[in-house]
Amino acid sequence: SVKPDYLKRLEALRAGEAMALNKHKESEALDALIDSSGGKKGLGIGVEPVALSVGKQSREDIRKLDVKGDLYRKSELRRQLADHVAGPQNRYFARNMVNRVWAELMGRGFYHPIDDYQGEVTHPKTVDYLCDEFVANGYDLAHLIRVVMETDAYAKSTLNADVELEDSDISRSAFASGTKRRMLSEVLYDSVVVAGHLQDHKWPKGANIREVERRVRVPLDTEPADKIELESEPESGVGKMVPKKPKANPYNLEEVISLDFDQLVKSDLDRDIGMMKAKSDQEIEAERLAEMARKMSSVRRRYTYETVVDKVDDNPKFSSSMRMSTPAAPTHFLRVFGQPSRDGLGEFREHTPSMRQALMMLNGKATHEAARVGPYEPMHRLLTGKTKNLAKAIELAYLEILTRKPSADELAEAEAVLGQAPLEGMADLRWALLNSHEFRYLP
Repeated sequence: SVKPDYLKRLEALRAGEAMALNKHKESEALDALIDSSGGKKGLGIGVEPVALSVGKQSREDIRKLDVKGDLYRKSELRRQLADHVAGPQNRYFARNMVNRVWAELMGRGFYHPIDDYQGEVTHPKTVDYLCDEFVANGYDLAHLIRVVMETDAYAKSTLNADVELEDSDISRSAFASGTKRRMLSEVLYDSVVVAGHLQDHKWPKGANIREVERRVRVPLDTEPADKIELESEPESGVGKMVPKKPKANPYNLEEVISLDFDQLVKSDLDRDIGMMKAKSDQEIEAERLAEMARKMSSVRRRYTYETVVDKVDDNPKFSSSMRMSTPAAPTHFLRVFGQPSRDGLGEFREHTPSMRQALMMLNGKATHEAARVGPYEPMHRLLTGKTKNLAKAIELAYLEILTRKPSADELAEAEAVLGQAPLEGMADLRWALLNSHEFRYLP
């Protein structure tokens, strides 16, 4: 039998990779380089380079680690299973990956649901072609995504709302039109940040001073709990209750912890070595007993709550979702719009619209700040001063949020909204555009 073309391409690709790997193995190993670099033998001087000395010491420290090798030994059966599942002769694996990537990018797979690989395939020739390309390029996922994105089907837009539902379903199933989908939570969040110029401060310092009330916990005394219980019980009963931690600001649900990736990279090696060190049962038991002793020796104190008024400069700056710790807090924008909590392996992203999502867009901090026009924005010059041009400002708002220019009717309605107060009117207009379906859903 004649070998298929995609198998020939895969074998040629793997042969080139094997040749490159053999050349790499023939080069001098790092351990040999470190061993031969010390003292007069390696460099002809008596001082060992600092970098090589540190590398040698690190290698010696790693070799001293007492890690149980059963968890890391290669499994021959596992390797055989991987070769069988991801082998080029197993078309089920390639078909499954092609259908999942197609469904993720297009909103609809060649068969539905995406894990029903025995279902009816709508476009078998397209599936076979994509499978051949996926296998021939060494199961390169990036190449597969690039091929799908370069198709005419991916460039199709969605149908208008006046099209009959039956005709719309037929068109989508044939990939003659796109499937209307809401942006993913991370994409939607970043779109709000970019459209509202929230990557940096858009107000001068001190322009948004406001008073914020917060409740703080204040200790009533420093006496131990056994002495306090002999005294009269307060009317509120606060003294006998363990106060809960005050809740965070319920308005600013977009606030998260941004990660310092440079610091994470620097401490990556130390953290990995620390995690590899196995603790003995005696060490674990000693830590447990020490924690119990610490809790028993801690003194319970009585507290009360007081309201404190702080003056803050409300000039927010939002980070990209790519720099946030994941998963976000349950009340955060990303989680409300479907980001999974990653508590279990079978948890998937939620795409169902909800009332919380609508309220988040209507009343959320990110939408509110994105709608306001700050002095540092380019639009501010079009709304005030000598270069005032409301039509240009409206056009800029549509381009930044909806990536298109307004129609004549939309322009007239927007000019009426701006009226005598251009800054406040533009905030209302941008708020309305951010809450429109055209902004949230892919075209």
